[in-house]
Amino acid sequence: LNSVKFDSSDKTYTTKISRITSAFDATQDYSSLMGQEVKVMYTTDNKTKDTVLLGIYATDTNKTVTTVYGDATINGNTAKIDGTEYDITGITTIATNGAVIKSSDYTAWTKYPYLEVTLVDNDKDKVYEYAVVNPYHVVKLTSLTAKKAYFDDTTSNSDYSMNVEDLASYSDMAEKDYVYLTEAAYTVSGDWEAVKADTVSGKVSGIKGSTDKSIQVDGSWYKQAVVATGADPIDVPNNGDDLEYAVVANGYFFATEGSTGSADRLALVLKVGNGDFDSDYRNVKMLLSDGTTTTTKAYVKNGSDKDDPDVGVLYTYTSNSDGYVLKAITNGTNIGMDSDIIDNAGTKYSSTTNKIGAKRVAADAKVFVLSEKSDDGKTYTGKLVTGATADKWADGDYSVTVAFTDGNVKIMVVDMAAAKIPNATDDSLYGVILSDPYTSTNDDGDTFYNMDLLTKDGVKEGVQVEDSEVTDTIAKNQFVSYKMDGDKYVDFNEASGGATAVVGAVTDVDGKYITVQPTTGSAIELKIDEDDSTILYVDTTAGDAATGEIKKANKKDNDNYYANIMVIYKKAAETDGTNVIWGAAFDVSNTLQNADDEDVLVAIPKS
Repeated sequence: LNSVKFDSSDKTYTTKISRITSAFDATQDYSSLMGQEVKVMYTTDNKTKDTVLLGIYATDTNKTVTTVYGDATINGNTAKIDGTEYDITGITTIATNGAVIKSSDYTAWTKYPYLEVTLVDNDKDKVYEYAVVNPYHVVKLTSLTAKKAYFDDTTSNSDYSMNVEDLASYSDMAEKDYVYLTEAAYTVSGDWEAVKADTVSGKVSGIKGSTDKSIQVDGSWYKQAVVATGADPIDVPNNGDDLEYAVVANGYFFATEGSTGSADRLALVLKVGNGDFDSDYRNVKMLLSDGTTTTTKAYVKNGSDKDDPDVGVLYTYTSNSDGYVLKAITNGTNIGMDSDIIDNAGTKYSSTTNKIGAKRVAADAKVFVLSEKSDDGKTYTGKLVTGATADKWADGDYSVTVAFTDGNVKIMVVDMAAAKIPNATDDSLYGVILSDPYTSTNDDGDTFYNMDLLTKDGVKEGVQVEDSEVTDTIAKNQFVSYKMDGDKYVDFNEASGGATAVVGAVTDVDGKYITVQPTTGSAIELKIDEDDSTILYVDTTAGDAATGEIKKANKKDNDNYYANIMVIYKKAAETDGTNVIWGAAFDVSNTLQNADDEDVLVAIPKS
C-alpha cells in the first residue's frame, strides 16, 4: 500500500497499490496498512473496464513493530526497541497517507520523541522497509477567527496559521485549547488536522530525573518534553502539587497548570533587577518557604501573559530549567488555606497578644519578614521565622501585608520597612567557640563566620553567624555572649551590654560565691545566681563539652596560676559587694587553652 488520499468531491479514498497501475476509489480508509504487503480483491467490468474494490487485506508476509520514538535507540542501521535489535538499512520514513516525510520539516527527530512509529518489514527478509508515523505537533490554539486559526508550538519557536476552511477539527475547538496538529501534506484528508490533546489531572505523587524530569500523576509517569533552543521550557510542578491539567501524549507532558499552589512552595520577592535580553524572565532575589534566600530568574504567569514580579509580594511558584514561574495568590484556597485572606491596609500583628485582630497566630506559622528597606524602596532583607518566634518579639504592633488562616493564622508577611528584624529574646545566651572560625560567602554575597559552639544545649556544629552580627574579634576557645532570632545567631559579642568579660583563675570557692583573679587587674568576688547564671563546663584541650564542678586553679610555679575560667558578669555590684555571674565557662582540666592551644597564665598577686 503506497498512498491514501481523501477526495472530498466524491467522498472516496484514492488508494494506490504497487504493481497495480490504476488507483482505487475506496469507500474505506485503508491507511492503517500503509507500507505493508496487501492482497487486493476487486472486479473489472469487461465492457467498461471499470473496477469495483471489494477489499484490501494485509498478508502474513508482514512483520511490524510499534514504539514511541523516544523509546527506540537508533545506532546506524539498527533500531533497538525493548531490548531487540531491528535492521533498518535503507528505511524510508513515511506519513500515514504514504507521503515521504521531508527532512526539512523534521530535521531532528529527537525533538519529537512522543511520536508513535510503526516499523514495517513487508517481505520477510528481516530488513524493515518503512517507518510509518503521524508527525503531529503539540500546539496551543492562540486565536480563532471566522477565517483563520493560529497555533503556537509548545516545544519550539514555531507558530502555524491556516484558513479555517483548510482545517479539519473537532466541533467545539476554542482558544487556549491544546491540540495535536498534523500538517496538510501528511494527512489522508489533505487538510490540516487538529485533534484535541489528552490531559491528565490530579496530585503529583512523584518526580524523578535531573534534566528532563518526569512526573507521576494518578499512578502514571510522564516525561518532560524536549524543547528547541530558545523556546520556553516546560514548567515542572512540584511533588504534592494539585494539577488542574497536564497536556500529555504517549508518555510525555507538554504544559501544566496547577489548580492550587502549595504552602510549601511560596516565594517572597525581595528585589527585582533587570530582565534578560529578549526574555520574559527578570533577575530577582526571593525568600522561599523553606527559609532559604535565592537569586534567580523569574516571571509571574498571568494566563498567557508573563508579568514582572513585584517587590514585597508573596507568590506560589514552580520551577523549570530557566528559573522560577510565579503565580499570584488570589485567595487562601489557592494554597490550601481558608477562603478568607487578610490584606487590609493598616492591619497589625500584636506580639503582645500574638494575634492579628481576633485571629491568633499559630506557633508553627510561617512568618515572612521584610526588613531593612532600601531608600529607593526596591530592596528588602528577608527572613522566615515561626509564629512562636514572632510571639517573643518586643511588645508592639507590626504591619502585616498579607495573612492566610487555617483556623489560626498559618502564613503571614510582616513589613518592618527600614527597621531591622527584632531579636526573638532580650536574654543573652553564652557559649564557647570550640573550633577556629572561618568565613564563607553565600550566593547573595553575604559573609558568615563558621564554627563549632558549646552552648547550654550541648555542642552545635557548623554554626553560622553573619559578619554584621559579630561585634568583636572572635577566636577558638573564646567565651562569647549572643542572642537568638529564630535559628539565627545575633548580637555575637565578647560581652553583652552592662557586662564585663574576664579570663582568670579561681582562687577560692565558697558555695555560690567564687573569687577570680583575672589576667589583668584585681581579684573579683562573683556570685552564682540560680536563675540568672549560665555555667558551662568545657575541656579546651580536647575541644569538647565536659562535666564537673568549679574548683580552685592550680599553680604553675610561685609566680603564676593556670587560668581555668572565663566569666561574663554583671557590671553593677550587688548590695553584698559581689557581682552576679551571667555566664561562665569552667575548664575541667584546670588548664585553659588559648586560640593557639597554649596555656593561659595568670600572675599571682604579690602581697
